[in-house]
Amino acid sequence: MLNPKALRLFGYLDEAEAVGRNFFDRVSPECRETARLAGKELFRKGSVTDLELTLLHCDGSEFAGDLNASLLRDARGLPKLVIIVASDTTQRKQAEADRVKLQKIEAIGILAGGIAHDFKNLLLGIFG
Repeated sequence: MLNPKALRLFGYLDEAEAVGRNFFDRVSPECRETARLAGKELFRKGSVTDLELTLLHCDGSEFAGDLNASLLRDARGLPKLVIIVASDTTQRKQAEADRVKLQKIEAIGILAGGIAHDFKNLLLGIFG
């Protein structure tokens, strides 16, 4: 089952398109081993939090995703249901990359200002 937001996130038109499909088909091939190991951890510990993966829309395009999953067991302790909450973190990752870029530019500006100040002091000594 997928709620309407999950349908939009993965690009499905309706729930019938998604029902019966393997969730690992929505994980990019490069991240499937990580997802498989997280699945083992889910069945061992009962939950997985803040798992960063590259996920796939149903058209095959990729997006950065963050997953949290919980395993529900029946009265006998057998696995009954897995709840996965996925979110698109593409914009957040882009904002973080932009912030790092700005910090680097700022550092270069400070360095250039210091070099210019030192050069000015040298010139004052020569021409002064």
